Amino acid sequence: MLRLNNVKISVRIAIACLVPMLAFIAFAFKDILDKHSIYSTADKIATIAHTAPEISGLIHELQKERGSTAGYVNSKGASFAEALRNQRPATDKAATVWRQKMDEFDTSTLGVKFKGDLDHVRSALDALKNTRGGADRFDMSSQETSAYYTGTIGHLVNMIDSISDMSDDARIMRAAAALSSMLKRKEFAGQERATGVVGFTKGEFAGHPPQFHSLGRDAGRDDGAVRKKRDAGRDRIYQNGSESRRPG
Repeated sequence: MLRLNNVKISVRIAIACLVPMLAFIAFAFKDILDKHSIYSTADKIATIAHTAPEISGLIHELQKERGSTAGYVNSKGASFAEALRNQRPATDKAATVWRQKMDEFDTSTLGVKFKGDLDHVRSALDALKNTRGGADRFDMSSQETSAYYTGTIGHLVNMIDSISDMSDDARIMRAAAALSSMLKRKEFAGQERATGVVGFTKGEFAGHPPQFHSLGRDAGRDDGAVRKKRDAGRDRIYQNGSESRRPG
């Protein structure tokens, strides 16, 4: 059996130095992996943040088209015809810019959630022509057309939301939550307008209690949903220990 006493001094010194050196290498390798993960996440966040203007622009144009379409369909073409005719090219332009931006990078590297919402939006935009045709022929109700636009907008907002899911950094989470809350507040206001136009184009809500109740529900949901998103983001910040004190 080999005993340490029988080993040359030079070998013993080498062994004594080797153990801490291996430990140092292991810790250094772990640190490199951690930093690579951080840099990789930061690169993903930067990529998504770079698309925010195009996403926000498309959301804005879809919201405008949703309201005009609802008014046009509900009035059987008596109202909003010119507004809708002018709005559709603006939506098409925003959709083209959005598609071009999405095609600039490999979206498969940005997470399953982001890619899932992206695929939903692409499919929805492919169906935009059919939705417009249904509205022009009055084959779809204003509720059905609004549901199409609202669903598409929801997936676009979720793409922005995915930023906060990618990082535990308090500053990034706050910035992402702020942008998401702003877009949600604007979206809920847009839903209120689209719902209200159903009654306003007729000059009354009589005979349309579901739309009237929906209008009130949307108005109440606005601040509640934004507060819920804000509080959830704040809780994540403190759970991750990113800040030392929690405000009252």
